[in-house]
This record gives sequence, structure tokens and C-alpha cells, in this order.
Amino acid sequence: MRLFGLILFLGISNLVFGQKFLQIEKYGSPKVKKFYIGDDLTYRIKGDKTWYTGTIQDLIIAEDIILFENRFVKMGDITMMRKRLGWSQKVGTQLYIFAGSWLFFSGTAALVGWWEVRWDTAIIAGSALVTGFLIKNIFKYKKYKFGKRRRLRMLDISIPKPKYFGP
Repeated sequence: MRLFGLILFLGISNLVFGQKFLQIEKYGSPKVKKFYIGDDLTYRIKGDKTWYTGTIQDLIIAEDIILFENRFVKMGDITMMRKRLGWSQKVGTQLYIFAGSWLFFSGTAALVGWWEVRWDTAIIAGSALVTGFLIKNIFKYKKYKFGKRRRLRMLDISIPKPKYFGP
């Protein structure tokens, strides 16, 4: 049992060193969104309408600089960030699958003689396709705009190295 505890402790101890992260805070809310080193970030810079995407390589806390693989950005220059919503893509795909299945099983049942294909069959499949398309495109991203109610903050909660007081 002690060996298991030692292995578990050594496995968790690696997580202690990676304690620099970006945090999106909303005024009056205890919920935060965290981005760690190695996460992908999609952001907009002041005065630019282009969305940039990059992987966070390092965070330089003293200068408030986010270091990406091909550039660095001052944290104060970021005006918006966005995150891809996974649920909308999954729901849209499931509606596509439902529409195809509805048409396939209705066609198979019509060939066997158990079902009569009418306009309602096409309307159900078509409405599922349109709804899936709309959900995938309307709810594609969650955007975070920084200003009065939201702010981006850089934190370093790593344990400082102890000073050596020896001879």
C-alpha cells in the first residue's frame, strides 16, 4: 500500500511545476475560465479585425506577455477571445445522422411495403438537416470580450524555490 502511495505522489508531483495560467474573470461571478501552457488560444488584438490562433508556449508574468510559437502578445492588447463550442458541433452532426437514418429506414420500409413515403417524411428529414445546420453555425463559438465586466489575468501560483541559508 505504501508503494502505491509513493507512486501516486510521484505522479502528482509533476503537476506542481506547471502553475502558470491565463484566467478569464467575470465581475461578480466566482466562475473562471483557465488557459494553461500548451492550450490553443484564439484571440483578437486592438485595432485588428483578424482572429489569430496559437498555442501558448510560455507566460512571462513580469511583463504580462503571452509567448506563442511564432509571436508574442502583450496581454493588454487582447480585446476578445473565443472558444469553439463542442456541443453544437455534436448536436448538429447527430441531427444530420438522424435525417439520413430517417430517409434510409423510410425508404427501406417503403420498399418492403410497411410504409408509404409521403411529404411528411421529407419534411421531417429536411427540418432535421436545416436545424442541424443552424445549430452548428449559430452556436459555433463562445466569445469573451474584455472591458468593464470581464478581464484577462495572468497568474503564477508555483511554489518559490527556498533560499539556502548554509555555511
